[in-house]
Amino acid sequence: MTNDYLGESRSLDTHSDGEHKPSLGKSGNYSGQLWKLTMVRHRYARLLSPALWRSAGSQALAGIVFVEARAKLPPVEWLQISVMVDLKSLSTGRLVHSRFPMRVLTVFTLCLVLGLGLRPALMAQSPYDEKPRKKSKKNKKDEEPVTQVLPLPKELPSVITAETERLTFFVSPLSGKGLLTAQTREALKYLIGAAKTSTIVKLRAFVAGSGDTRRIPTLVGEVMTEKKLPLPVVSTVQVGSLGLEGAQVLFEAIAVERRAVNPQGLAFISGQVGRTLREAADGVSKAAAAAGASETLSMTCFVSSLENSPERGGMAAVVVQMRREPSPTAAECEAVARLKTAPSEAVVLLNPEGLAKSPNYSQVALVKAPRVAFSGLQLCFHTQESDAKLAFERLGKTLESGGVRYSQVFFMHTYALTVAAMEQVRAVRFGYLDKGRPPASTLLPFEGLPSLDMSFGVEVVAVVP
Repeated sequence: MTNDYLGESRSLDTHSDGEHKPSLGKSGNYSGQLWKLTMVRHRYARLLSPALWRSAGSQALAGIVFVEARAKLPPVEWLQISVMVDLKSLSTGRLVHSRFPMRVLTVFTLCLVLGLGLRPALMAQSPYDEKPRKKSKKNKKDEEPVTQVLPLPKELPSVITAETERLTFFVSPLSGKGLLTAQTREALKYLIGAAKTSTIVKLRAFVAGSGDTRRIPTLVGEVMTEKKLPLPVVSTVQVGSLGLEGAQVLFEAIAVERRAVNPQGLAFISGQVGRTLREAADGVSKAAAAAGASETLSMTCFVSSLENSPERGGMAAVVVQMRREPSPTAAECEAVARLKTAPSEAVVLLNPEGLAKSPNYSQVALVKAPRVAFSGLQLCFHTQESDAKLAFERLGKTLESGGVRYSQVFFMHTYALTVAAMEQVRAVRFGYLDKGRPPASTLLPFEGLPSLDMSFGVEVVAVVP
């Protein structure tokens, strides 16, 4: 790249004269001056070339001129030139005269331009170009962790309705592997697989060991949400033992089939008391026969001690030990059976011959109503009578949200922690239930409930009008 200086036919050029020193050459004697091209930023390039010359008639170095050009590409076709001059002779307080005045350099810097032919060269990579710097990769350890906000778990329903003729029942198998969370997830996975196309609407969990029973509803919500399934009503009760070493949870599930499987309705059988597990199970068989049932769909037995119930191994029933310590009731079994003949009304309450009769509950509830409602577990805090009444009032509001009232209740489960709490329930419940038509019922003491300061928990099944 050269510049003709008009009047003297000379050009400011650098070439190798054997001593590797730049000098002025005549026009036509071009040496091919080297310019350094550096991409400054997007669409901008910098051209840089040093030029050394000597003063006329003197061997002293007159100065160093740095010619710098910047270009914006594209669409600008010409480069604007800026020059910085550093005359070493100025340090001595005098200016060395030269045959080539400074205006030569000024004219050079103002006239130095690049045409269209140089633009491809600017875009190409020169061997003298600096290699582009690679973006330094940030160490993952140095990156500030992103704060994750977990969504709140969905709240489980407190009451849910289902079609009576489509109800089906499942039980999860016991497992001694893992802790409560792992066993809960495995049990739910099994139930979801067993239900297949059925929709689970009610879960009752019996928890043994030191696991936190309050985790059960949360885990149920998480698993059902992950599987994109409807959330069921959940009741959680702590028991003394499940009969398998290491087992911490057992689930009973009620699901709704796609087709009718109970066309004549269902029989809900109250807890049948026995001195042994076998005697209590025989009481269920008598009640089912008196009700006209064709098949027992679900049976749950509560015993004072599993060690004293060797016959449980041959029974098709869930058997749990109510408390770690002995209970006043040796054994009691409840059940749900399929009817062969539909009852005359939506709900018929029976006390068959051969079974114990009580004014406080019915032995069997025959149900042919199109729909029934399952409530969740309503807990009673503290032990005063006012606390018990408050629990029943809250349960009444829950039922109203499902479109039912206490007068439609045909079965009640009560899980008390003490004998005193059981007596308190007996004294208070008929302030809300119809004593002329007492529902079927199971009222027993258990090890614990999913909260502190609890005295009892109650849940019901009612007919949807």
